[in-house]
Amino acid sequence: MITRLHRQGVQVLLTAVYAAKQAAIASALGVRYFAPYYNRMLVAGLDGAAEIGAMAAAIPQDGRGPLILAASVKSGRQVVELLQVGVRAFTLPPAVIADLFSDPLTDHAITDFESDMRAVL
Repeated sequence: MITRLHRQGVQVLLTAVYAAKQAAIASALGVRYFAPYYNRMLVAGLDGAAEIGAMAAAIPQDGRGPLILAASVKSGRQVVELLQVGVRAFTLPPAVIADLFSDPLTDHAITDFESDMRAVL
């Protein structure tokens, strides 16, 4: 089915990929994306970052291979972990996006800047 859709110009996402061997198959089939479920891997006791890093190593990195679309990401820290192993596409819930923009030191600095500005004005 994937090969037939690919021949028709349909970009395919292969979902529920949990092992580097599946990523290699996804690449061979010509899918555009494949989606490992990161947090589900962690809950299952897998080293999700290491396995997704192995997935990245198993596919061409010259633009010909599929993109890893990380799913089941639960925090900004997990996004950074995945970026470090080669993930460049994500599906993220709003809470994780908010987490990416939030940092206690930055929040404190903003409060200080706003206070200083009010004192000047």
